[in-house]
Amino acid sequence: MDENSVKLIMRQLLKGLHHCHTQGILHRDIKLENILIKSKTNLEIRIIDFGFGIEQSKINEKVLCGTPQYLAPEIVTLGH
Repeated sequence: MDENSVKLIMRQLLKGLHHCHTQGILHRDIKLENILIKSKTNLEIRIIDFGFGIEQSKINEKVLCGTPQYLAPEIVTLGH
C-alpha cells in the first residue's frame, strides 16, 4: 500500500474517532481487525465493534479493557 493511501485511511480513522469523542463515546479497542475498508476504489473505511465502547462520563479508569494482545506491556502487569 502506498503512502498516500495510508494517509487517506489514517485521516478517516482519526476523523471517525474524533467524531465519537465529540459525542462522548470511547471505542477502547481500536485494532486492525476493527477497521474495515468499505470501498477499495476510494479506500472508504468503517470503524466497527464497539463492544468495549462506553460513554466518556461512565468510564472507570480502574477497569482494564481491550484486546490483551494489543495492550501496552506497561498496562498489563502480573497478578491482575
